Amino acid sequence: MGIEAFAERISVSEQSSIRYAGSSVLYFDPFRIPDAGAKHDADLIFLTHDHFDHFSPADIRKVSSPDTVFLMPLTMVQAKAQLGLDEDHVILMRPGEKRVLFDTEIVAVPAYNPAKPFHPKANGWLGYAVSIDGITLYVTGDCDDTPEAAEQKPDVLFVPIGGTYTTDPEQAAELTKKISPKAVVPTHYGTVVGTKDMISRFRDALGEEIPVWEKLKF
Repeated sequence: MGIEAFAERISVSEQSSIRYAGSSVLYFDPFRIPDAGAKHDADLIFLTHDHFDHFSPADIRKVSSPDTVFLMPLTMVQAKAQLGLDEDHVILMRPGEKRVLFDTEIVAVPAYNPAKPFHPKANGWLGYAVSIDGITLYVTGDCDDTPEAAEQKPDVLFVPIGGTYTTDPEQAAELTKKISPKAVVPTHYGTVVGTKDMISRFRDALGEEIPVWEKLKF
């Protein structure tokens, strides 16, 4: 199956609120899920950190079910209580840790800003490299161009382009070139931070070699 066939399995509701519907249904940082999107179909929910636009209990409840398994940074232990979760449905992960769930291979990748105060490395916040259905998805989380991010080799990269708290369009394009995925999905722009036209700046900086899948719709 060519990489293009996987594009229809991916949607982004807002910011970095990503859904992948394959052999398992994966959500990353559910946020501002429309009522029509309240499917309660998540097999796995990945949380990168606890900023409001990435950790939204109300939206998490729209997509989760009693069987959903949650993965989150060790420092988000308090989220278990906020969501009313038991130990059997939560996996707290450290940077670099690996897991296999539902035939899905998961690597927790550090997500941080080397030179900004918003996402300190010491917080242990995460991105995730997830191998499923014969491809690897890498959701960077809120980060800048870091050595750990640059060394990932996914098929599909999800990279923030909104600037201020993360990479801006030009920085995101440089990181994308280093990673060299088969396709890239820009995230984290157009509403909470970053303007809608940043997608054009990203495309211009990236060039045409790597396909850009535009999943955020306004």
